Amino acid sequence: EGLFQNEKTQKLFALLAKTLFIHVLATVNHVNSSLLWERVQKDSFNWVCYDVTSYEPYTAETAYEDTPMIADKAVLAKKSINQVMKSLTPNGRGVFLLICKHLVEQEQLQRS
Repeated sequence: EGLFQNEKTQKLFALLAKTLFIHVLATVNHVNSSLLWERVQKDSFNWVCYDVTSYEPYTAETAYEDTPMIADKAVLAKKSINQVMKSLTPNGRGVFLLICKHLVEQEQLQRS
């Protein structure tokens, strides 16, 4: 997880993907997976995309949500945000932070 968050790593894998007889196979479990890549790098990979949605429940991804260790909703929210941040590119993180700041500001305005 988080392997491609680093731009240097993305460029290295893009270079490998362009090499004759080297093929890169990857799976992404996110509806906005195309946003994980900068346009130039995405084009370098020449991805072939297939939607193979299984509609299976996310048991592994949500296994920690109902444990006694995470009874506090604030702790769960923090863990969820950290998970999202780990999965984003630097540009995506910036956008996510802007959205969060906007939501906090809106909530503060509604309270006052």
